[in-house]
Amino acid sequence: MEDNNRFIENLYRQHAVSNSLSLVLSVIGPLCCTILAGRAFGADGLSVIAICAPLFFVGAFIGMTFSGGGGILAARAVSESDEEAPAVLYSVSALLSITVAAAACVCLLVFQKQLLHFMGPDAPTSLAGYYRWSAINVVVTAALWPPLNFCRLAGRPAVGPAMTSVMALASVGGALLFIKPLGLPGVALAQLVGGVCAFATALCMMRGSTLRFRPPGRKPPIAAIAAAGSPAGLSRLYQLVAVFALNALFLSTGGMAPLAVFAAIQMLHRFISAFVAGTTQTLLPIAGVLDAERDSAGLSRLMAHAVFFGNLLTGLACLVLLVFRSHIAALFGLADAALLFGYAIVLYAIYAMLLQNVTLYISYFTARASLKTANVLLFLQEFLFLVGPALALAALHGGYAVWAAFPLSGILTLAVLAAIVLRQKRRDPALSLPFLINRAAEASGNDLSFSVESDGASIARSAELLFQFCAEKGLPHKQNILVSLSVEEFLLLIANNAPPGSRLGLSVRLVLDPGRITMRIRGKGRMFDPLMYYNNHISDDIEKSLDVIGIKYIAENAHRIYYRDTFGVNNLVIEINRAENAEDAEG
Repeated sequence: MEDNNRFIENLYRQHAVSNSLSLVLSVIGPLCCTILAGRAFGADGLSVIAICAPLFFVGAFIGMTFSGGGGILAARAVSESDEEAPAVLYSVSALLSITVAAAACVCLLVFQKQLLHFMGPDAPTSLAGYYRWSAINVVVTAALWPPLNFCRLAGRPAVGPAMTSVMALASVGGALLFIKPLGLPGVALAQLVGGVCAFATALCMMRGSTLRFRPPGRKPPIAAIAAAGSPAGLSRLYQLVAVFALNALFLSTGGMAPLAVFAAIQMLHRFISAFVAGTTQTLLPIAGVLDAERDSAGLSRLMAHAVFFGNLLTGLACLVLLVFRSHIAALFGLADAALLFGYAIVLYAIYAMLLQNVTLYISYFTARASLKTANVLLFLQEFLFLVGPALALAALHGGYAVWAAFPLSGILTLAVLAAIVLRQKRRDPALSLPFLINRAAEASGNDLSFSVESDGASIARSAELLFQFCAEKGLPHKQNILVSLSVEEFLLLIANNAPPGSRLGLSVRLVLDPGRITMRIRGKGRMFDPLMYYNNHISDDIEKSLDVIGIKYIAENAHRIYYRDTFGVNNLVIEINRAENAEDAEG
């Protein structure tokens, strides 16, 4: 039988594409609005957008901190078979995101005059109106992240692409409608309307899922959520501060023209970040579950595929920007600054590829609860190694050299990452490079993973494989039969109840721990709960329950059996108390 690399790769790829598509669609609205502003108002319009860009990061910082942290904790709860925790964490994350964002919005509006003087003292008069709508949009931006991050856990990955498609259509339509009567502030209002429509879409599509609103209780895990989500949230916070600093730097060294180019690069960065975030954030729940299950082989395959697939998507996106850079400059209304834009986009593309790989490791460390390492890398990449070299290059060589700070930050952060990985490897030689995975459990030979086709012959061979494996490990004969029978009976039940002609992606993992035998069966396809089917079809009449009679024997002898629908995948877990010898097994 083949190992389960194909199942894990397909699972990751499916969700990475869905997540990336959702984020790309979420950028289309702002991207088109920025293009419309550039073509209608020129460099002045783009400079206003650049000055107000930090407000987006305020909402993203709040939403990603709480929804990202809640999603990580929910994934761990799934691996520990906690039924209530994911719904509670979803509810708490949504409430925190909206409440904190509302408080931030009030502060931004109250101190509007002071902040505008600091952000753009010589900016066009349209800045105040654009700022006002952008400040209100902070609440909507934060509110969008919980459904976007939790929809995969709820088994509804279509929520992401749907809500972002609605947002893109509403934003562009609103911009075309509002830009003439309201001017540049109408562009910000259009993005607010798009976000509200997307949020309404998410609420409708999440209705009836397993993640219904639950009261948070007397002691909601606010600190744990914030800690787990700190890498994702701090990434946006560092970007917020860095954009502030770079805005001021470009204004002081070149005026509105380089600031307008920076506005275009920032918007294209959000486009590229959709692929970076889509491929790296997909790791968080899947790697979290595999790490909690101590599936080192699966985790290693997941990371290898994520590196390949993430670099492929981001590389193709960067290639498009490089090939069509002159057309993109004209599209943003930057024909007079096309030379500067072409120079900047080449350096940015190099930075984006480095960003992809460092961010992948940051998500990986986050999923494995190595939050200190993840936060250090984020601080270096998003702030210190970006703003520090930018200031130094501006002082030494002028504003034109500032763009070199982007690839330089990626190179320096990658060097620090390599040093961290090698240091941890020296501390613990059992860890394997390059992902620092402890393969001791895999080397002990007490676990077995493989993929299974949904036909009867393949299922029978999988049961024989398990029987031989357990016999080699000295498992008592009676328990060996129970293990092989469990997998065979449940796989046949799943295959027999699949739609005609469908090809199920089935994966089996067996772990032999002292005192406990754990079997996990995962399958793609429509939702099917074998336990519910068993309970509905078992009866005293043997002829009416022939297809579940074997499962009755398993249920009577297993310690625990439970079913979960996570990541849009059917998960069945069978736990058996392990006997040390034949006498214990008979008992």
